[in-house]
Amino acid sequence: MESGSAVELKIKNIVLDRSQLRLAPFDLEGLIDDCHPARSIWELSGSLDLKRFEVGVKTQEGEAGRPCWPARLLVSLWVYSYTLGIASSRAIERMMSHEPGYRWLTGDQVINHHTLSDFRVGHEEALKELFAQFLA
Repeated sequence: MESGSAVELKIKNIVLDRSQLRLAPFDLEGLIDDCHPARSIWELSGSLDLKRFEVGVKTQEGEAGRPCWPARLLVSLWVYSYTLGIASSRAIERMMSHEPGYRWLTGDQVINHHTLSDFRVGHEEALKELFAQFLA
């Protein structure tokens, strides 16, 4: 640097382009460890009789109609949510895009809050009984 003369330094910054799409490998199983509560809840829900939650489902395998979310998944989501202290279907829907336990349970898909709420309201008594079984 010469004495008496001002030298202007130009800094070259990294440009952040958040609109750039990226394709990256994603390990869904690696999101949560083997002892994560979501895995335990999923395993336990698989051992329960959930037929009462499927009563009234109009979509059947091999027939016309839109597929529905499995009762085991919806039950597991509500049980997991209550363990986190979350009782709002809207909050659950928002968290499905970033919370690892929800992402693992849903296979990284988002279930809308109407479906979650309708399931809880439509099966209120059965869910209360089921929560008692989970606690036992």
